[in-house]
Amino acid sequence: GIRIESAENVVRCLVVRNVLRDGISLVGAQAVRNLVEDDTVSGSGDDGIGLAFGAQATLRRNVVTGSVNKGVLVRDRSDATVVGNALAGNRDGASVTLSATATIEANTVQNDADNGIAVKASVVEIGGNDVRANRGVGIWLRDAGARATVTATTVDRNGNHGIGVGSGVTAVIDGNVVPTTTAPASG
Repeated sequence: GIRIESAENVVRCLVVRNVLRDGISLVGAQAVRNLVEDDTVSGSGDDGIGLAFGAQATLRRNVVTGSVNKGVLVRDRSDATVVGNALAGNRDGASVTLSATATIEANTVQNDADNGIAVKASVVEIGGNDVRANRGVGIWLRDAGARATVTATTVDRNGNHGIGVGSGVTAVIDGNVVPTTTAPASG
């Protein structure tokens, strides 16, 4: 794959296929103001596109499919703007965890083996996405410390709840369309 540890790089119009680890990874506090756009990442042995340890990037118009883990992972104090991407057939479509921040807008997230979008102990704005046919929860805001705003997003035909909110999460959920869920009955 491709690993970036420096600032102001542009990764554009590449095809990254069948790598053992992340397709594209941005790592460390020096990896800021990066742009990853119009790339195709498929069959990654770990995450399709990953940001870790304070990295910052805009991920725009990428197609990420078939990753063993996350299509997009933002973790460990990293910050990402994830806009206009197609994430499909990964374990999770997108995951934001461990004190990271992200804006996730206008993406298509579908047919993932577990959750569409998962947020754990991080701050996220989610808006205008199409989250469909994931086997787990469409959007899963879990664990204390997570703060999220979810607006204008369609969440449909996921295998569990459309939008799940765990204990200790602060969430604003407004103006979404959640027509169908196959969540198990509680009781």
